[in-house]
Amino acid sequence: MRATCHSGRVGRDLPNHEEHPVADDARILIVDDDALVRILLRHMLTKAGYCTPHEARGGCEALRLLDRDRYDLVILDVHLPDLSGLEVCRKIRASLQQTRVILMSGLAHHRDDVVRVGAAAFLDKPLPLAACRREKTSPQARSMID
Repeated sequence: MRATCHSGRVGRDLPNHEEHPVADDARILIVDDDALVRILLRHMLTKAGYCTPHEARGGCEALRLLDRDRYDLVILDVHLPDLSGLEVCRKIRASLQQTRVILMSGLAHHRDDVVRVGAAAFLDKPLPLAACRREKTSPQARSMID
């Protein structure tokens, strides 16, 4: 999937990023093994005016994409089937210092990992209910949960 951008505005904030806003044309990579989570995040980001993000289903796929292309932001699930999101974050921090990482997990104790692995922020799962309700009406999301 190629990234497409809906606006050229700069300075929009993502959750927990008040100090360093992310440009609307930022290249974003969503990494989660749950297709519905990827759909919801893609929907929320594009609806907010960000470029359409790229997606990866696991840590190894994410690292391959990061080797090929430059990303400004990676939204990364902690629990992935092939490689821990924490390990992926460490690898990103070691080689791609300019790429910001937001970790996400349904387990609150992972909040402490944000600083330890160099992530910029933490996003709680499940995603906000209002966004889930809106997205559940899309045909793609409906086919995932039916």
